[in-house]
Amino acid sequence: MTMQVPIPGLAGAARAAVRASIVLAALFAVLLLSVPVPARGAPMPGPRPAQFATLQVKLETAPDRFVVLRKQQLPAEGEPAVAARPGPFFDRVFDEAGCRSPRLAAGAEVAAAICGGKGGRGPRSEYVVVRAGVGIRLYRAPVAENEGGLALSEDGRRLAVVISEDQVKVLHVIDLVSNEVRRIRGSWSEPRRPFLAHSKPFVAFEAKVGGRHTVVQVDLEAGAAAQAWPEGGDARLHGLSDDGQRLLVSNKRIDFNEIFLVDPARGVIFDISQRSGDVSSASLHGGAAQMVFTARVGGACGIYWADQVIRRRTDMRGSAEHCFESVQMDRERRFLVYQQRRGRHQPTLRLLDRKSRRDQPHMELPGGCDDAHLEPTGQYLAAYCAQDERGAGLYLFAVPQERRK
Repeated sequence: MTMQVPIPGLAGAARAAVRASIVLAALFAVLLLSVPVPARGAPMPGPRPAQFATLQVKLETAPDRFVVLRKQQLPAEGEPAVAARPGPFFDRVFDEAGCRSPRLAAGAEVAAAICGGKGGRGPRSEYVVVRAGVGIRLYRAPVAENEGGLALSEDGRRLAVVISEDQVKVLHVIDLVSNEVRRIRGSWSEPRRPFLAHSKPFVAFEAKVGGRHTVVQVDLEAGAAAQAWPEGGDARLHGLSDDGQRLLVSNKRIDFNEIFLVDPARGVIFDISQRSGDVSSASLHGGAAQMVFTARVGGACGIYWADQVIRRRTDMRGSAEHCFESVQMDRERRFLVYQQRRGRHQPTLRLLDRKSRRDQPHMELPGGCDDAHLEPTGQYLAAYCAQDERGAGLYLFAVPQERRK
């Protein structure tokens, strides 16, 4: 017979250990609930009301400042117009090594970029260069924006850029056909990152209002403006719908950036990403029904697709080794271009075909390429390539259109 001798304090120590384990488990559960976890096919909520303030706006006529670098040659009667050709962005008429922020109209028939600033030059030496067909022009007004600051309409007719006038940042909207220039001022400062609507005369951009970084929407026809982000934080603009009524905005509401679709005319906000992670980039389809965004979730990164028609959000790509940035989509919602980055390694530009079930990218640009822009119809892709065998600079690439199974 074995006698069990009780050890003084052992029962109390056991109870204390149990209590400690319960507390740790509860804390761990709370921690898990606080970490954003992506859900495949997660539902999205409906609109919530919001109040959008009106802003003062002044539209003025500015002088035409274009300088012709190569004259446009009109096609002879019966001959087709000059088609866009893959290769150097400005056919070496202007040094593409000093260019950034490429923009393409439909079919790449019209292209634009900010040039003169790469290679250590200051932003005051940068100007907008525009190519239409074979003709190339320079807009002789110094670019003030140092983060993109350029928008080109899908039809290639209008261009928006932030200009430095007497050391003040001012937005110019230019009709590239008539050369009419409109200067836009208002009750804001530091405008940047403009977006042009496709079918209506609207422009939207980031700016400071009352010392706070927000988003401004301007109706160029009515001469009216609205503060398109009604809440606090540090708002960023990622897209504008074809009719100019809806804007895709990111804002750090609690502890990371979330994506919202805002409609100032209706006075509503749609929460798109919610707790899907810290959003790094996003792209809005012109119809404003679908959008794509990239986000970091804890130690992993993903690409997410959101559909306002069915009110669902799905994760398209996920990785614990790579992160995704600078995502864009074409008008047909077939192609997605994004930058894939792994730690401190050089990022790569990849093109995803949503019609294909292949895990491999539909197209991958050579190493050293970044600052990409996908042409609206998905036929062309422009990027700055620092290690191209033809020399560093902006290049136009043709996107393979055949479907790969």
